[in-house]
Amino acid sequence: MKNKMQAMLLGFLLAGLVGCTAVEQTFAPAAVPNEGVAENATISEATLPTTTDTSTSTNNRRQTINTEGLDRRIYVDFFGVRVIDNNGDLWGWGDASLLGNNSTENALIPVKIMSNVRSILDNTTVVDDDNNLWDWSGGGWGFPMISWLGDELELTSTPAMIFENFQELIRLPTQVIGTGDNREMFELSYILTKNGQLIHLSTGVLVMENVKTTYTPLSNTIIFIITTDNILWGWGANDVGQLGIGTFANIAYPTQTPTPIMENVEKVVSTTFGSTFMLRTDGSVWATGRNHLGQLGNGNFENINTPQFIMDNVAYIHAWDWGANSSVFAITKDNVLYSWGTNEFGQLGNGTFNDRNTPTRVMENVIAIFNTSEATMFALSEDSVLWGWGRNEFAELGDGTMFTTQNTPVRIMDNVFTMVGGRVLTNNNELWAWGSNHNYRLGDGTSDYRTTPVHIMDNVHFIHDRFAITNDNVLWAWGENDRGQLGDGTFIDRNLPVRIMENVRIP
Repeated sequence: MKNKMQAMLLGFLLAGLVGCTAVEQTFAPAAVPNEGVAENATISEATLPTTTDTSTSTNNRRQTINTEGLDRRIYVDFFGVRVIDNNGDLWGWGDASLLGNNSTENALIPVKIMSNVRSILDNTTVVDDDNNLWDWSGGGWGFPMISWLGDELELTSTPAMIFENFQELIRLPTQVIGTGDNREMFELSYILTKNGQLIHLSTGVLVMENVKTTYTPLSNTIIFIITTDNILWGWGANDVGQLGIGTFANIAYPTQTPTPIMENVEKVVSTTFGSTFMLRTDGSVWATGRNHLGQLGNGNFENINTPQFIMDNVAYIHAWDWGANSSVFAITKDNVLYSWGTNEFGQLGNGTFNDRNTPTRVMENVIAIFNTSEATMFALSEDSVLWGWGRNEFAELGDGTMFTTQNTPVRIMDNVFTMVGGRVLTNNNELWAWGSNHNYRLGDGTSDYRTTPVHIMDNVHFIHDRFAITNDNVLWAWGENDRGQLGDGTFIDRNLPVRIMENVRIP
């Protein structure tokens, strides 16, 4: 099987390398003014919007705005930006070594990289319309997709098709196996195919079949798999019982295989420091692993290695951690919000600053929750009202105060559709923001802190970091620009949104 898979992957890669040539550098047809905002994107200290009819707002669009992975149409990091236009063309700017077009100079405005792109995984990895995975990392950054081929093929700095039938990429740090002369590095990255096969990237070995979804916590030390029959499997670090297999022994691949954990699992969430929560198909939540702050919610503070029942009737669970601290939130099927775990800054919203080791009722009529910084939480209620509580050192809450921690929900603003990265998009497509304005991150025309929401621009369909896409498919940007990261052709910081390019695909 191993030889067969390696041969298949090698064939895919060779086909991609043969069929791919450098793309001629093309510039986006984009107006780039030196300053200003869209004609319909006014800046004001407007009165907070009032609640309006939300019958046309759908949870589907709310979720899409917060979705990454295969729904990603724009990608931003320190080294550059990637954007897909309505024609399926991929555009980018930033570090020349990552542009994928053999450029030797950093790009300050959008340049075309390749065509027929459906989704962006990162600066050098995309998926095309036919579910093929393309990469041009060149081995210099991140995780070169084709490292397992060794010296057989030269790594490329222009797009190469490296895998067909692609569904998902799971990236973990390289693992060291053995000691002394027997010590070797083992690449722990995997590809999930459209037909549910999980393949180890550096060897081509088929690990599992019938895989429906995967999950890897930020610690990158565990992989969880849910198969099509809703069985949860896992392997990796297990020093605090986070796998839930009845021991504290690590399950390391390739020396051991994925281990079945629990049946009838719909979703799994695991924190960086090893607290794992399973949401089952019947709405029950179970937990295992680290519990030093009561974050498992089982009534004590002891680590456990077997999943234990926590509560029933749950529709959504969110476990959030910073450092070794963990706060957990669950929304029931009847829209009641519960919380437990760390509560140093009142982030549980239960009226105290005490840690809780059992679920505590916070508020009713909740349809979504968000966290925007360390221990700052928000909830969106059914009537489109945004509520906030927790840490407020830099006006993160937007409640008109600073340095005033809130341990119960306070009303922030009405008519809210969703919240992304500390910014709010309303039901009528207005963009609002508040808090620190370091490096002009708010885009409100000033450099001042804002303790209450300020109106940034209108007609906004999608927001990501310091970028917004309006309903007319125009990309706008603002903020720090010392590396030309905004893509407006300058190194000038922008405290107002500037037009970057047109015809951008709306997620």
